[in-house]
Amino acid sequence: MELRMIDRTLLKILYLLVGAIVVAQVLGISSLVSLMFYLTFPITGLIWLRTVKGTLITTDIIMIATVAITVINVLLNAGITDSSFSFSYFRKLIMFITTLIFLQASFRIKIDNKMAGFFVKIADCLVLFLIASYFVFGSRMYMLNGNVTNYLTFGFGNPNLTGIFLACFFILELYRLFSPENWKMKMLHIAMAAFLAYFVFETRSRNSIIVLVVITVLAAFVFFRKRWAKYRISRFWAGMLAIFPGVFAAVYITFINSSWIQNRLGFLVSIGKSLDSRLTVWNPAIEDLKSSPIIGAYSQISNGTGMSQMHNTHIDIACSYGIPILIMVCILLAKYFYQNGKIYYHKENFIYILGFACVILLGMGEAALFSGGLGAYVFAGTFLMLAEKKGTDRGGTK
Repeated sequence: MELRMIDRTLLKILYLLVGAIVVAQVLGISSLVSLMFYLTFPITGLIWLRTVKGTLITTDIIMIATVAITVINVLLNAGITDSSFSFSYFRKLIMFITTLIFLQASFRIKIDNKMAGFFVKIADCLVLFLIASYFVFGSRMYMLNGNVTNYLTFGFGNPNLTGIFLACFFILELYRLFSPENWKMKMLHIAMAAFLAYFVFETRSRNSIIVLVVITVLAAFVFFRKRWAKYRISRFWAGMLAIFPGVFAAVYITFINSSWIQNRLGFLVSIGKSLDSRLTVWNPAIEDLKSSPIIGAYSQISNGTGMSQMHNTHIDIACSYGIPILIMVCILLAKYFYQNGKIYYHKENFIYILGFACVILLGMGEAALFSGGLGAYVFAGTFLMLAEKKGTDRGGTK
């Protein structure tokens, strides 16, 4: 979909809202954070409606079906468990739907250099603000639950969520190496990326650190590759990337308590974070899922509040809304990765689809992408849009 003035305006409003959310969160203005976060819901809906304009494609239909079945499942679960209906109870559901809608909109939108420039400028301003805040506010940036800790949070609710935002900013800054800017500007962005890398390590968020290392290695490989072949993400790899957080969780649950793993990965243990720390969350949730695999256990896993977070996107989706919904989400993600067989003639576009992959991989230890995350889903969609900025599609229209 080619952008018109109203589409550009809606996208700019959404990005300004998310940027303001980050600033307000760091400054501790919680009431403003909530207001702006809720405003992102209708704006996101309008952006998707603008992409449709009477022409539904396959992924639109899958997304709509996923949303409809999810709502039915949550309502059925609420009826079975006698849960009380309230906005707070359905808040997580609304955030999940909003994420699906924006990813689908991002899949359809084709942005130009001017719109892409707006996105990265917002990111640049936020990165500079975070760097300044780190030095100005000092130990306050390490506050968690009212106490100064060893975890860098920048005022966010937990270091894992902080790590997601920082990792997204890191990818956007690192990838400026592939832009046509002069070397002085590129070195400035590399310096900003270095600050962000340090911040990610200071969060002690293991999944964010792993993804940071992976994307740095991939970016270096692509950058230094002299002969650029025509790259594409095959159906197989698209499917593997789509299901990876779930596969990771299954492997983790099966092998994490083995003595070999404990000995080899002992260096990852820190105060309050053992290697098997996720089991205390995942095992009870999976037991609830076993009792309700089709419609999920939205109420049970949240003790009737509707507010839960399983620290893995795929476990969170399956336990909240049922295994069929997880399968449908994985199908959508696989289609987003595959891009109808798109061939990447430009390094810049290929590196951005890898960025989208890394955001999805962040879901192996944090569910914020699909369960709120104060607008983190917007950055996932950003990588999808940037991957479509130039180049040629093969395999038909979307």
